Amino acid sequence: MMNVSETYWHEWDELTIVSNNGFGIYSDPLSDRTVKLFKEQVEKYKPDVLFISARLTQNCFPVLADWFDFSFSEYFKIPIQPNDTIVQNINDNIKYYEKFVKKIYILGSLPLYKQNFINHFLQYAMQKPEDFEELHLNQKLADEERKYAVERLKMLKCERCKIYDLSPAFLENEKYNTGLRGQLDSFDWPRTGTL
Repeated sequence: MMNVSETYWHEWDELTIVSNNGFGIYSDPLSDRTVKLFKEQVEKYKPDVLFISARLTQNCFPVLADWFDFSFSEYFKIPIQPNDTIVQNINDNIKYYEKFVKKIYILGSLPLYKQNFINHFLQYAMQKPEDFEELHLNQKLADEERKYAVERLKMLKCERCKIYDLSPAFLENEKYNTGLRGQLDSFDWPRTGTL
């Protein structure tokens, strides 16, 4: 495993890492408090580089999701409207961060996995290791499910942002791989679907 501070010691005098449970680009009823905290941290620490990997897992908190109309990912499945409030919220948050940082890297939308997918995947891989590839996601269906999230990120107004899309790294034969035979321990991302 790479030690970040040792890797970049020659480029910076100080390296501070602040982690914020995966929210920061968009606030909805469940994440509003967390986004406010993230903004406070960005203002306090004024990082040169900000990495945002907005976690928008389907039914991330199933008990809380019952109290509200949507789970996190459901907000991004809403078709884009004229003067889209979700895009406006994202742009407002990014504009705020730009006041304090030099560069912002945003993880693009990854295919969404159902709640408890990792448990199902591991059980299936142990019981039927010869055909666990059946769990790979159909690219067409997965891309359809996340299309509005992808489009909203394209509408981002940010001069200092770079959006990076990791989904092509998991794509093979029109399927998003959930694991590779013999390397199951190297795929951790299915449990954290991302904007």
